[in-house]
Amino acid sequence: SKMTKKKKKSSFRDKTIFEYKTTSAHGDKISVEDKKSMMPSFAKKIDVSEISSDRNNNRQKEKGSSSSILWMVSTTSGRFTNQPSVGILQRLLSRFENLKGSLPEVQKVDLAIFATYAFSIVVNTIPTICVPLMAADPAMTSSSASAAATNSGAFSANVASLCTLGGALGKFLNGFVCQKFGGRECVTTYLVVISILSMFLSKTSQNHGWIIAGLEFTQSIMWTACTVLLFNIYEDNPKKLATAITTLSLTSSSFVLLTKILGMSILQYAHWRTLVKIGSFLALSGAAVMFTFGEDQQKQQHSRLRLTVDKFQSKQNDD
Repeated sequence: SKMTKKKKKSSFRDKTIFEYKTTSAHGDKISVEDKKSMMPSFAKKIDVSEISSDRNNNRQKEKGSSSSILWMVSTTSGRFTNQPSVGILQRLLSRFENLKGSLPEVQKVDLAIFATYAFSIVVNTIPTICVPLMAADPAMTSSSASAAATNSGAFSANVASLCTLGGALGKFLNGFVCQKFGGRECVTTYLVVISILSMFLSKTSQNHGWIIAGLEFTQSIMWTACTVLLFNIYEDNPKKLATAITTLSLTSSSFVLLTKILGMSILQYAHWRTLVKIGSFLALSGAAVMFTFGEDQQKQQHSRLRLTVDKFQSKQNDD
């Protein structure tokens, strides 16, 4: 009958499955006792009908769910992590690593030069925006309103003329100073002088014009010294040298504008002497940065060249 045929077929299938499962990779038969000993301790018999029903239930849940975001529960910390968000973050990090690898390598001395020049620009711009407040300072004006207005105008004209004189004299003399002592030494020393002059400007009520002229004199060496340092670094690469000088020029323009905007905002809440003290601290910070990271590339090149020549001469003497 049909029932007996089905039973025979099922028994034949079970027998073949059992024979297949009880055969090792080498073709040897494995007994039932050996097979049980090979099974892990946590293995248990699972009904096939239960597995199929669980799969159907899971499929119905997935079809009926309105959200496509999968949430995973961490059993150790009890926190939830969004799997799609983690994937997006990983892709962004990989793209950032690729972009970082494609960018040119920036040396510490380059950052030191740009930061130092930015500090000097900020310190030199602060007295410019403080001149009107200096002229209106009660410690410098008289009791008469007309005399105060006259003194304010004379003070502004005096400061403008002295600043022009100090800047012109500095551009004429500081080139020879930079050529004599080197860019790193000049930048570090002049920034310390700028810090001292700024602190003195914030304390005194006299000779503001001469102090600001001194600031202009010392500031005039910064461009020359920084370009000398960049030339010593990129002497063999004119393209990078042009890019570095362009970046230095953009640093000058952008930090002048930024100092004027932030300086006027600070002056609404603080005295002009406080702002000048901040400039003094920035100048000292710039000197520390240049002294720490601003290596003299020219001296290093000369030392390497001298070492190469000495090795060549010693090799010739040995021969």
